[in-house]
Amino acid sequence: VMMPECSRVAGKRVEQNCSIMDLKDASLFSLFVGKVKAFTNLTIQIGQDYYPEIMHSMYIINAGFLFSGIWKMVKPMVDVRTQEKVKIISGSGTKELLERIPAANLPRFLGGQSDVPLSEDPGPWAEELNKSKANKVLTHSDSQLMVKYYPPVLLPPPQ
Repeated sequence: VMMPECSRVAGKRVEQNCSIMDLKDASLFSLFVGKVKAFTNLTIQIGQDYYPEIMHSMYIINAGFLFSGIWKMVKPMVDVRTQEKVKIISGSGTKELLERIPAANLPRFLGGQSDVPLSEDPGPWAEELNKSKANKVLTHSDSQLMVKYYPPVLLPPPQ
């Protein structure tokens, strides 16, 4: 739902995203145990194995000394292309984020100008996302938009 709606707004195919993980109030211990660990591992595995080109960049901000050390140990186990997309930042990352994201689209608590609560899932996709949730579907409601920006890939017949 999100990528097609962003494509509609941009007038061109959008197929990558930028993620921000703020570890400011996170317990490092919670990242490596239980459900949080399982969810994190599953997310990384699915993204790396099936959708490696969707992630344009990931900023991990407020990543203290301990997390940075853990990343150095884990990094060799992560695909090189993925490694290059992950930026570990010990502070708030405001400067780095504003170089990549317009201030109007970045929440105030990250140094931007937006007051829209993240719980509202702000973005050009908000209305369409609400429609998909209400209709219990995972796809954009405009099938023509899907065909325009994401035409089906036709593979040659096997020989």
